[in-house]
Amino acid sequence: PLEEIPGKIINTSLEMLEETRRHISLKEYRKAVEAILGAENIVIYSVENSICTAMDLLTKLIYLGLNCRIYQDYYLQH
Repeated sequence: PLEEIPGKIINTSLEMLEETRRHISLKEYRKAVEAILGAENIVIYSVENSICTAMDLLTKLIYLGLNCRIYQDYYLQH
């Protein structure tokens, strides 16, 4: 039924987030954070559907005061 769709969407999202959390290695997470904080420059590459997510990441990293740029064009990425 139509009324059940929002609940199913939310439950599926929660299950996916929980599964993602279970697969995060704290050791690897720490290494990634240290690499980002130690980077002189952070370059983000994105195409098509990932552009919105990449732009969100860029904004958040800039707010943190990190030096970043983004390349969305294949020619510039190459």
